[in-house]
Amino acid sequence: MQYLLYLPAIYLLLLFITYLFTFLQILKLKIQYPQYRVQSPDKAPLYLQKLYQTPIKELAAVGFQPCCYLQVKPMEKLYIDDNWEVLLYHKQFRTYIKLGLRSSLEPLNLFDIEFYTFFIDKTLLLTVNAKAHAFIDEIPYLIIQDAYTHKISVQWQLHQDKIKQLSLNKIPCELIPEAFAKALQIHTKYYVDSIAKSQKITHIKESNLFQFKFLPALKFTIKLVRGTNKSSSIFKKHQQQAQKNQNTVPVPVEIPLELEINAFKRIENQRQGLVGNKFRSWLLLGSFLLFIASFKTVFEPIQLVIFVVAISIHEGGHLLAMKLSGHKETSMLFLPFLGAVATARQKDDATLSQQFWISFSGPFPGLIIGVLMAIACSSLKLPVLLNQASWIFIILNLLNLLPIYPLDGGHIVNLLLFSRFPFADILFKTFCAIALGFFAINGSQELFLFAFLVAFNIPTSFKIARVNKKVQQIVKQNQPENKEQLLYLIIQNLQESGYGNLPVHSKHTIIKSLIKLHYESRGKLKTRLFLIILYFASLFGGFAGSLYAIVPRWEQWKILAANAFDSGTPQQRRERILQAQKQEVERLSKTLSLNPNDIKTYEKRARALSFLRDHQGALADYNQIIKLQPNNIQSRLNRAHLLSYHLQNYKLALQDYEYILKLNPKDIDNYHQTAQMRVKLLDYQGAVKDYTTIIQFNSQDSWAYIYRGYARVQLKDYKSALADANYAIKLEPKGHDAYRLRALVRHQLGDNQGANADEKIALQLEEEWENNRPD
Repeated sequence: MQYLLYLPAIYLLLLFITYLFTFLQILKLKIQYPQYRVQSPDKAPLYLQKLYQTPIKELAAVGFQPCCYLQVKPMEKLYIDDNWEVLLYHKQFRTYIKLGLRSSLEPLNLFDIEFYTFFIDKTLLLTVNAKAHAFIDEIPYLIIQDAYTHKISVQWQLHQDKIKQLSLNKIPCELIPEAFAKALQIHTKYYVDSIAKSQKITHIKESNLFQFKFLPALKFTIKLVRGTNKSSSIFKKHQQQAQKNQNTVPVPVEIPLELEINAFKRIENQRQGLVGNKFRSWLLLGSFLLFIASFKTVFEPIQLVIFVVAISIHEGGHLLAMKLSGHKETSMLFLPFLGAVATARQKDDATLSQQFWISFSGPFPGLIIGVLMAIACSSLKLPVLLNQASWIFIILNLLNLLPIYPLDGGHIVNLLLFSRFPFADILFKTFCAIALGFFAINGSQELFLFAFLVAFNIPTSFKIARVNKKVQQIVKQNQPENKEQLLYLIIQNLQESGYGNLPVHSKHTIIKSLIKLHYESRGKLKTRLFLIILYFASLFGGFAGSLYAIVPRWEQWKILAANAFDSGTPQQRRERILQAQKQEVERLSKTLSLNPNDIKTYEKRARALSFLRDHQGALADYNQIIKLQPNNIQSRLNRAHLLSYHLQNYKLALQDYEYILKLNPKDIDNYHQTAQMRVKLLDYQGAVKDYTTIIQFNSQDSWAYIYRGYARVQLKDYKSALADANYAIKLEPKGHDAYRLRALVRHQLGDNQGANADEKIALQLEEEWENNRPD
């Protein structure tokens, strides 16, 4: 059940992404000296004045009265210069509240409330709620405490208790709003200077800005993520309580559309330029090294190089299409155990054609390269290395072109056929998730990861489809003139659909998808039909080209296919096929009489003669080919197969296999063939040597241990044969052949009881295998 490990692996991956994303945001963050300006309420935006009325009334119940607005330039330099906050004052406790908005924009946790009390000795008591972890370092003359609660009363009580405690030695100051703003600005400036002095941030030349250094940013990332998780758990419990008991919990505040739009733009600004070129290069190098390590045991070194080249060409096609389509911040990232991915900052207004070519430009060029290489290898008998390369190129790119989401072909099919219709793409993704899960259970367990990712995305797709249906209807009636109007329209429908309470980053993802779908849906029907035809033509053309280049005995397959639906008895159809083959031999013989050095024609005639069971005639043709091209590996393999399986001339077959090993000394399959010929010739010592070489190349080849064990039995080296059997069982506990070998060895060693037990296990495993194998 190895696939069960994928769930914790996915969790760790998501956790790593969370830390990495936060770390990159902190590195990008620019810090400035905060500024606080007292303003009259009429200067604040009207929607904020209305929004703040709810908490102002709640705070009035505990003695706080609004006195003014603060126009705040925050410590973090954002794309919006100023924030608007409310200043409230409690005369008895000489305490100010700075009332602002949380960036998370959660309706039940929308307002950020901070209690401030200055003392005559310049000490500041600050009580925050679920944000003490956001302070970079300790602040001189600041006493900070965090309530970590969803109740304002609890936070206020905590502040009062601390005031009473400090008042034994300190005297609170009574400050007018302007004096409070000035004192707060001096305090925060001192804070920025102190963290700069401690080398946690560094000054940016020719500016009044600062930025984090690498190691302090890393430490702050850990602190920030842990604190955020703690805060989220508190507010999540509050939300659950609100759902259970709506009578005792305040009604969620309706968030103005202006705030939603600002939040969307803020996240866009945060993600823009998040990864610099230098960091992107290091990330590419690190992922490449992990990728190589993950595939080191899967491929031989030369095959791994080919695989990397094939993936690089594939992702390079994506990157080129992205650049030509106007995408920015393009990059490539290798994925250990999986492959690689091309990334870019999403272009919201990408057209249907641009999206198609981005997905299509990955697999199509690599597939063309692979098919052409395979045809060339088949026709010209190029080195076996190029033949291996053609297989890697074809398999990698043809699989990616399949209409299964999230492969490139799945993206194309979803784009052209389903994404235009709300909910249709959900059915398509659900089908793909089920199909991937089925293939994972019955084949490659790595597909569970893809199945999980597709299934995980379906709930979000459902929300997108639900809103998109309404957006499409409204857009048909009133086309938005620009992106700003479209954004307003989407957010408005998002709220009306009941998704206004979603986390701000979830809403951002949905909004981005809806903008993307809007521009994709504007593609003309003719364009869509042309791209559909192009995709399916490429897919079927890829299969046809691959079969033509790779499937052996192509001429025989064509003849069989031509006669498959002939009328008549099976005997009559067989006679017609044989007659067609004889005519083919006559035609090829005439061609050879005109050009006796035509290797391609010799190959075709040899295959036709083999089909007619004229093995001697076929052998003569292979002899002629090898005479003309001594290093023609495929023809030597064909001749060796003919000599061993049809003419039983194992000695000559062995000579061919040994010659091929000189040309390709790392061909494991050929070592197996060579060892089998030695066994036929009773050269068991030579066979043991060949199987040992195979094991050196691939220590997980259980069949090499089994066959070597049988050869050692012939040499009466029972101790070594027993060791081979035991190791083969360790590699394949469900394999009955290894138990049969061990039963034989134990009989030879006189351990009849152990031999009978192994024979019984072998029979049981063989019966299970027979019952479970596909027919």
